[in-house]
Amino acid sequence: MQYMSVNTVQQFDLEADDHPYHMHINHMQLITVLQGGWGGWHQDGDFMDTFLGEATVRFTTDTFTGEVVMHCHFQEHADEGCMAHMYIVDDKAQQPWGYCLHGAAMPGVAALSMSVFSALLAWMLALAYICAGWRCHKGCCASDKDCCASDKGCCAYNDQLFGRIATALMVPLYVTSVIPLIHDDGHSSSSLVARLHANENSYLTFLPLHVAMMLLVLVAATWLVYARTLRARSRKLPGSKTYPGKVAGAGAEVAGVRGAA
Repeated sequence: MQYMSVNTVQQFDLEADDHPYHMHINHMQLITVLQGGWGGWHQDGDFMDTFLGEATVRFTTDTFTGEVVMHCHFQEHADEGCMAHMYIVDDKAQQPWGYCLHGAAMPGVAALSMSVFSALLAWMLALAYICAGWRCHKGCCASDKDCCASDKGCCAYNDQLFGRIATALMVPLYVTSVIPLIHDDGHSSSSLVARLHANENSYLTFLPLHVAMMLLVLVAATWLVYARTLRARSRKLPGSKTYPGKVAGAGAEVAGVRGAA
C-alpha cells in the first residue's frame, strides 16, 4: 500500500465488486459511483466507511497519524487475510521510497546490471590476461628465446601493458559493484537506493546477489594481481620454466660447474 500525508485530500479508484471495502479512521465521500452501490443504495456525494461496487472516492487524512486498516467487511474474508493497511504520516515525501510501502520484490534493472556486468567484465579481463600470457609463451617464447628473456622482450612488454590496463579497470568495476549495496536514507526519489531498487523488499531480497557479485569482482581482481606478480617474478628467476632461454643458460652454468669439479 502507500504512505499518505496528514491533513491532505486523497482520491482512490475502488473496484470492490466482490469484497465490500471498509476503511477505518476516516470516512470517504463517493464522488462517482460507476456500478454496484448495493442496488442503488450508494449515491454520488454520500459519506460512507464501507462500499461495495466500483467508484471514485475521496477522503481527508484528518488530524490523526499512524496505521490505517482496510479490509473486506465480510468478516470471514477478513479473518482469512483479505486485509491491508496504509500509514498516515506528517510528510510522505520523507518516508523511505516515497509512496510505496510493502511493495513486491521487483528486481532493479540498474542495480542488477551494475552488479552482474561488473562481475562478468572483471572475470573476462582476468581470464584474457591469463590466456594472452599462455598464448605468448606457446607461440613467441617457444620459437624466440630473446622474446621472453627479459622485461624488454615483446611478450614481457605486452604482458606488462595489458596487466596494467586490466588492473586499472578493476578499480571502477569494483566501485560499480559496491554501489548497489549502498543504502542511504531513501527519503526521496533522488536518493541512490531509491534510484536503483524498486522498494525496501527488493533491496533486501537481492542483497545477497549483489554481495556475491561484488565478491566475484574482488576475487577476479585478486587473481589478476597474483598472476601479474608470478609473471614478474618468473622474469627475474634464472631457472624460470616460463622462459626457455634462461633455463638453457642456467643448465649450461650447472654443467660447467660439474665439469670443473
